[in-house]
Amino acid sequence: MILFISFEESFFIIFVAILLFGVDQIPEIAMVLGKSIYKIRYSINKIKKEMWEYYEKEEFSKKLKKEKKELDDNFSGSIKRT
Repeated sequence: MILFISFEESFFIIFVAILLFGVDQIPEIAMVLGKSIYKIRYSINKIKKEMWEYYEKEEFSKKLKKEKKELDDNFSGSIKRT
């Protein structure tokens, strides 16, 4: 069951595709669809990776600023000499 359609519906879709495009063009169409789906998935994964890297970089930057502020607060007072 592909995409929640029954076997009969799948068979009907394949039958209509054969009638519209002919037996010779079906493998070419399937190959083009396969390559297109691969490119779309690759692009989506690449975008996800870039977004995750940006998020990690932003989180690191926030932590670094927080630590710097804490250090500045701790050492910003005047030094008392004895």
